[in-house]
Amino acid sequence: GSSASDNAAGVATLLAAMALLKEAEAKPRRTIKIALWGGHEGAFAGSLGYLEREVRTIAGEIRSPLFHDISVYLNIDNGAGRIRCVYFSGLNDLRTTFEQILVEPETSTITIQAANQTDHELFDHVGIPAFQLIQDPLDTMARTHHTTLDRPEFVPADATRANAVTVASALWRLA
Repeated sequence: GSSASDNAAGVATLLAAMALLKEAEAKPRRTIKIALWGGHEGAFAGSLGYLEREVRTIAGEIRSPLFHDISVYLNIDNGAGRIRCVYFSGLNDLRTTFEQILVEPETSTITIQAANQTDHELFDHVGIPAFQLIQDPLDTMARTHHTTLDRPEFVPADATRANAVTVASALWRLA
């Protein structure tokens, strides 16, 4: 039914990326976790709840050693288009790292521009470097976004497959 491009395409991309890493028998030096948040449009209920319970409160109280273990947070929440680059939100000290990670010509653009209204903002706020991936805008976005018309036929399978490879590659290189 609804929510195919927002957020099911992102979920499919993350699950496929993890499957690619497993299939490759990747042994990263760091733990890779994915999180599938609910309640994004409801004041970031899922990610905020996780941070407040498990990591660090918005007010700054550290909840667990996990805060010191999270080195980077990537967010994919711009629909079902092909990943092209990453918003840096002013975190230029990690620019070189991402230039080495996003090496395919299709994904190598980097912008210092900030993204807003995605879950990455909360992680950035509590001191965890967080980045939103930029995706191609699809012409269906204005017509289907947050409606019951957001159906699977509007999700380009080739973009989801390519995004899974890009995310798996980025996760592997970061970890």
